Order: sequence, then C-alpha cells, then structure tokens
Amino acid sequence: MFNWIKKRTTLKSYARQLPLFMKKRYGKHKRYSAEEIRTSIQKAGFDNSFIEYAYAIFMSRTEFGGLKQKNQDIEDYDTLRKEIAKSLSTTNVIILGRSGSPTNTVLYTLLIKDQGLRW
Repeated sequence: MFNWIKKRTTLKSYARQLPLFMKKRYGKHKRYSAEEIRTSIQKAGFDNSFIEYAYAIFMSRTEFGGLKQKNQDIEDYDTLRKEIAKSLSTTNVIILGRSGSPTNTVLYTLLIKDQGLRW
C-alpha cells in the first residue's frame, strides 16, 4: 500500500516538476538522454527509486531499448508508459491534454499520442 503511494507521488513529481528542471538545465527538448534524466533527478533531489519510469517518459523508444539491453531488469517501455498513464490519469484528461502544463503534456503524450487516438 505505502509503496503504491510512494510510487504515485514520485511519478507525479517526474511528470510535473522534472520537465521544468530539465528545460532550465538543458533547454526545451522532446526527449532527453539517460544521463540528463539521471543527473536532473539527482540534482533536483527527486526520489530515484522509480527512475526507469522517468526514462520511459523522457527517452525515445529507441534510446530506451538501448538502455534496456544494458539492464535486463528494466520493464518494457510500453508497460512502463501505460502504468504511468494509468497512475496519473484523470477523468478529464482529454480536456486537459492540450493545456501545455508539464503534467498535461506528459499525459497527452502517454494517453493520446502513444495510443494513436484522435480528437
């Protein structure tokens, strides 16, 4: 129970605050490298217990695949992204998807863009 709460809280911080930190540090990009993500989590003081989720949010599928080859213990890219979307989703995500806030942008990417949905 407590692990689920910790995980959800951490994922929220990755979705809401980490993009802002990385944008300040590295400039605005659609994707960031594993090193940039790892360094940002460390420097910003985020919990790194669920760093593979941050990789799945901010890395491309190809880059994540290379990381997974080096570390077989990491879950599958799609599995992680679906779990993130499920953990962060709200009933009004479709309405929020275009607002431009970091959380909504992440949710839009995970729920709408990745699933190929149109609206």
